Amino acid sequence: MQIASPWSIYARTSSPQLHPRITSPERCARPPETFALESTPTPFRTGSLEERLTESWDLLQVAVDDPGHELHLPSIATIDADGHPRSRTVVLRGFDRERLALRIHTDLRSPKCRDIESSPVASWHFYDRSCKLQLRLRTTATIHTDSPAANDAWASATATSRRAYLAPHQPSSPLEQWHPNIPDEYQRTVPPIAATEAGRPNFALIICEIQELDRLDLGYDGHRRSRWRWREGEFHSSEWLAA
Repeated sequence: MQIASPWSIYARTSSPQLHPRITSPERCARPPETFALESTPTPFRTGSLEERLTESWDLLQVAVDDPGHELHLPSIATIDADGHPRSRTVVLRGFDRERLALRIHTDLRSPKCRDIESSPVASWHFYDRSCKLQLRLRTTATIHTDSPAANDAWASATATSRRAYLAPHQPSSPLEQWHPNIPDEYQRTVPPIAATEAGRPNFALIICEIQELDRLDLGYDGHRRSRWRWREGEFHSSEWLAA
């Protein structure tokens, strides 16, 4: 079986209309076997603060609809009632460029919802191994259950995705023995779309408004790190940081 090189994934899956760097493997650092201690930066890792911000948004936009994208499965950390951080991997469901907001879907009964209700701060971490790129975002999270946005998100979800919200056990609740947390009749099949409506009360959309973006590009010729901040949705500042 031939395994596709990660260095070609963006040329294969990205749209040429989004950003010229995203469509070319050259935007990524060179493959490890070709690295040398030299000072010539790759095209992906150069650019002004404005260009780096635009490219970061482009990457997130592409990652939403591409399950194979390195940034499609970020981690999000919340703070529980005892003040302890809790991190988990999630699926990036949406990125609103105008509102500067990230979206995920979750079970309303999950601990992350209780965390957000008590403390609405959420920290995101994205890492693209092929490009040695890290994005960290500080956000303010809100839970939506009956809003137009939540209704639209539920309406667009597939029956396979909706099946998770039919879970008979509350997420993270103790079990006497292992259980797939899927109704018995749907463990080996996808339920009819009408049957999934029973899971609608458990569905929640979480919208995280971005307050800060910290970007780090790793490279043998020197790392590059920069940060952007917003206040109440308005741009506040941008700066280079020591890596």
